[in-house]
Parts: sequence; C-alpha cells; structure tokens
Amino acid sequence: MIRLLTIKEILQYIEDNLDIYNIDIDSLVTRSGYSRRNLQLLFKRFVGMPVGKYIRLRRVSRSAVLLRLTNLPLSVISTTLCYDSQQTFTREFKKHTGYTPKQYRENKVWVFHNISGPLTVNPEFESPDFYYFDCEMKKIFADLYVYKGMIPYTINCATKRWDRIEKLLSHSLPFLIISNEVYQGQKRSEDFIIESKVWKEKTRDNNSFLTLKKSLYAGFKFTGTKQQYIHFINHIYMNVLGFYGLNRLNGGDIEIIEKHNQKEGEYFFEYYMPVVSDSFLVSRDKLPSLGDIVKISSFLK
Repeated sequence: MIRLLTIKEILQYIEDNLDIYNIDIDSLVTRSGYSRRNLQLLFKRFVGMPVGKYIRLRRVSRSAVLLRLTNLPLSVISTTLCYDSQQTFTREFKKHTGYTPKQYRENKVWVFHNISGPLTVNPEFESPDFYYFDCEMKKIFADLYVYKGMIPYTINCATKRWDRIEKLLSHSLPFLIISNEVYQGQKRSEDFIIESKVWKEKTRDNNSFLTLKKSLYAGFKFTGTKQQYIHFINHIYMNVLGFYGLNRLNGGDIEIIEKHNQKEGEYFFEYYMPVVSDSFLVSRDKLPSLGDIVKISSFLK
C-alpha cells in the first residue's frame, strides 16, 4: 500500500512540476526515499515504463497540446517545458512523434502516436465504439456560443460553458446535442477558443448551422459529474486515442448531454469524434451508421 501511494504521489509531483524545473530521477529518489533501482522497479511495475521515459513523454505530450491548441511561439513552448534550447526541444519532439513542432502544429490530423496524458497506477483504456457517417450533406441548424479555454483544461475554465448547458437543460429539454470546434487563441497566451453549436430545430432565431463530416467516428459513453466528464475527455484524447492507434481529424465533434441523477450532479454523456486510423480494418459497410443513433437521426430527417 505504501509503495502504491508513493508512485501515485510521484506521478502527481511530475505533473505539477513539468513546467517548473527539469525533473530527473535523482530528485525523485531524494523525494521518495527509495534507491534509484527500487524506484525504477516500482514505477515500471505500476505505470508500465521507466520513470525517465515517462517524464520525457509527458513533456513532449504537454508541448503537443500547446502546439495544437495555442499560437505560442516555439521558443516560448520550449522554455515553458524547461528544455535547454529550442533546438533540443525540436530534436526531442521529432524523435518522439516523427514530426517537427511546425509540422505537428500545421497537420490537418491531430496525431497521438507516442503521446500520453497523465497516467494513473495500472491505467485503463476504454474501448471505443465505431460508427461511419456517409449521408448526403445536410444542414443542421444551431445556436452558436463562443468560450475561451485554457491549458490545462479543467472545470475552473469551463464555468461559463457549463452555466449555459445547465440553463438550457433546465428548460425542460431532455438532452442537448452540441458540436464543438477548437481554434488557436492569441499569440502569446495559453488560451484557445471553443465554438459550441447547440443543435436546434430550424427557427427564425437560429444564428448558425453545421454539416457533419463524412468520416469514421469513435464513440464513448460516460456517466458522472461535469468535473469527472472533463477528466474523462482529457483521458480519451491524451491516452485512449494513442493506445488504439487513432488520430483526430479536424472538424466538429458531437456531444450529447442528458440529465441523469441531479441529486448527485450526474449526467449521461455520449461523445463522438471524427478519427482516422491506418490499422482499422473493419469494412465501412459493417459499421453502424452514426445517423442511425436515435437522438442524432431526428435532426437529419
């Protein structure tokens, strides 16, 4: 039990200090009280990789998120993640991902090969369900709301968005369907822009519309609080996609939010995102259609 708690504490310590100083095995040995050899054995047993590899992986992965979601210059990202130079950052990033930072930022596909979010002890990787959407292009009417997000993305920077969601659900709506697209924020800021389009029946008041991307979609379901859901989505993106060899295509996602147990502050969530995978071998004809999901199909008639 003490060993387990020690590894959990080390994982949290690494996460809290990635952008504070260049963490190394010696500092963790001093902190834990274990010998270098015993610490390495424990870490590999509970996390599945050596501690040094995990630290390098988390630094590269944190920088990957900053590259995709912000306009921060490469020099700022390399300094923020405690690389000794921009050249070292570029070399390390390409070694892990196969892309230079510039290539990774500009790619139309968000690649998750060798990317990892914060891991827990004995991590689990939820298996996605797959759907294909190949319907004739149809305009879906929506109301547009724009929010600012920050890295790391937590419930604290999603307050306005969730205030809006709870207000809409309080109007006797059984569920909401929302499509979200994320855009890079200001040049020297760790923020990004979220455009959320709430699906609606056509009315005079609609201020936006969307069309679904023809694509393979990965789907996930989750029941829990809004805080737990944000943690779940972060885990899906940073850990699960890479584990299953999936990469995120540009374009809107589909998020279905339904009241579940309001006394406990719980919701039922369905989340679908367009993905691509070179290793996915199932024929499209054998996959269920995204358009056949009842809540979605009512907007496609």
